[in-house]
Amino acid sequence: MRLFRRGEADAWWCDFWHQGRRVRKSTGTTDRREAQEYADRLKAELWRYARLGERPAVTWDTAVLDWLEAHAHLRTLPDRKDQLRFASKWLKGKPLTAIDRDALDALGKKKAATGVGPATVNRHLAAVSAVLGHAFKKGWLPIKPPIPKRHEPEKRIRWAT
Repeated sequence: MRLFRRGEADAWWCDFWHQGRRVRKSTGTTDRREAQEYADRLKAELWRYARLGERPAVTWDTAVLDWLEAHAHLRTLPDRKDQLRFASKWLKGKPLTAIDRDALDALGKKKAATGVGPATVNRHLAAVSAVLGHAFKKGWLPIKPPIPKRHEPEKRIRWAT
């Protein structure tokens, strides 16, 4: 493994081969000792993934950004962004494997506490479900957690104008 600097930039880069593929990446630091530690950790993670089948921990933020990039064509994207922005207040920085039914139920209760109806809570949880489903398809989650739904009344409300 080799550490080097590219051009005028101060940050160190690492360069090594893993399973016949070249890995060349910035370490993001100007300290050589920290750069060496980063490169060693990266190489160890790649080895553990290849040999032991361990998956890297993906956070909620990464999953949301990936989902937004994959679904940039949606007509309802501004609404989904607002819904995910609300969910990100409580799920920010959490690994996807830590998001379970209890966390989603707590999120639904927090949204219901803002004074909205059960249908609005269900729409917000549907946005979270879409991100978790996308993460499951990418292999970042072993299973997709069940999403708790609120009961929506079936009675039609009519308004006289």
